[in-house]
Amino acid sequence: PQTRTKSGMLIQLNRWLIERFRRQETCVIVVDEAQNLTWEQLEEVRLLTNLETPTRKLVQIVLSGQPELEEKLTAPDLRQLRQRIALWARTHAITAEETSSYITQRLLIAGTSDLIFPEDAVAAIFRASRGIPRIINLICEQALILAYVEQLHQVPAALVQAVVRDLDLEPQHLMVSSAHSG
Repeated sequence: PQTRTKSGMLIQLNRWLIERFRRQETCVIVVDEAQNLTWEQLEEVRLLTNLETPTRKLVQIVLSGQPELEEKLTAPDLRQLRQRIALWARTHAITAEETSSYITQRLLIAGTSDLIFPEDAVAAIFRASRGIPRIINLICEQALILAYVEQLHQVPAALVQAVVRDLDLEPQHLMVSSAHSG
């Protein structure tokens, strides 16, 4: 930026966006982990939605985050931002079968069709991740690293379970105690 003032940078951004608009280019700002944005930062995001021509927005903004983001966006203070959201999408946990396909596809993209995670290992990954892709990725990554260190060509279920313990992903068991009075 030629200037470091907020208004100066916004003017420069607006000019840059108008130039992209004239070239028929689409500009998108993606904010991952948006649930971590402060109220003030979310207000700044709202202000960016004001950058527009008389007929079209100059920038599309994608907020991606954990369920806490949706909770935050329902706050009365963020009503104006919420009103500007054109599309809401939620991802849900995937099934055990989808988890298996997901892992296979990720491995294919990485360049292998080898059976690296046997069925019982995939079942352990699904149980621990509850079908949440981000956690599936985390478990698989750590299990692959550990398998490499151990010089294993397949990741056994026991190794997945060790990773799950190391990552503290084991289901929390509720302790129920009863008091007897007499």
